[in-house]
Amino acid sequence: MARRHGAIRAVGGVAAAGLTAHKLWSDRTRKWQRALKATPRRAQGWRMVGVLLTFHFVLIGWVWFALPDLPTAARAFAGLFGVW
Repeated sequence: MARRHGAIRAVGGVAAAGLTAHKLWSDRTRKWQRALKATPRRAQGWRMVGVLLTFHFVLIGWVWFALPDLPTAARAFAGLFGVW
């Protein structure tokens, strides 16, 4: 379990970053989001974009749980994003 401790901290950091980004985005776009109610098709499109972003954020977050330590996770991310 000691090897997972760093990964658990990383997951907490990623989750905190995601929540912070969501809060900042929501606060800055509140008027725009309310105006979208007048155009349901556009609102539906933006909702789909939000779902896709959330889905991929969660998938990337699962890498921390699937791998035993931070160096292995870093190599996996490098491979996922074509750095390696």
